[in-house]
Amino acid sequence: MNFALQGVCVATFDEAVFEHRPPQLEKSTLILSMARSEAALQALTAAEERGVIVLNSPRALQKAQRTDFQQWFAESGHAAKHWHTSELTADRKATLLFPLWWKRNNTATTSANDVQFVEHLAQLDAILSEYTNEDALVMEHIDGQLVKFYGVVGTNFFHAEPHSPKGFSKFGHEQHNHHKDLALSSPMWKQILRAMHTSATQVAQQSGFSIYGGDAILRQDGTFVFIDFNDFPSFSACLPEASAAIVQHSLSLLAK
Repeated sequence: MNFALQGVCVATFDEAVFEHRPPQLEKSTLILSMARSEAALQALTAAEERGVIVLNSPRALQKAQRTDFQQWFAESGHAAKHWHTSELTADRKATLLFPLWWKRNNTATTSANDVQFVEHLAQLDAILSEYTNEDALVMEHIDGQLVKFYGVVGTNFFHAEPHSPKGFSKFGHEQHNHHKDLALSSPMWKQILRAMHTSATQVAQQSGFSIYGGDAILRQDGTFVFIDFNDFPSFSACLPEASAAIVQHSLSLLAK
């Protein structure tokens, strides 16, 4: 399924043109955007306020922070333990188990320093000293298999697969997780997939990220924990299926 075959006129343009408010933006009824610049988000917010459907919502993107996602993960029953750095008293630090993760309290990981793997207390103290005024979280490290997942709200599409050591790694953090072959056709994996889809949909609806992706850690016992949730990922592992789902979701919104 694609927009052209459904009789929908499509215009594409680069993120840089948002600074000049392209005329296509004014005429659009629906916008699919992966833009992140301040100018783009301002233009998209203005379009959304005029009644244009924007996926994903720029207001949702600007509002949600990592602490929000941790709350939504907890409500879904699949959250890792975490502490705000402002809560790290000497007594609290004495109870921490290493390794763990230090993560900036932003919406998306955009640089290698946004997320850091911490192996011991001295390293944590050095990071806290370097980023004294940084709004950040300290999160437990979950031992298990890293799983990448992708979905589109309002459709049956949901794709999840174990991350391969040979797979794409944006900042190399995946090396700290176990990698093993999983029987993806097994009843256990299918059950995990259904549970992950249900919980991810819940988080997507709470965040406003109807087109989403993320990371989870699958424990040996089949339980899982969400560790990241992303707005409009690349869908490189499942592009044809994801594209069809995005079109389906978009057309359903236009039909309302």
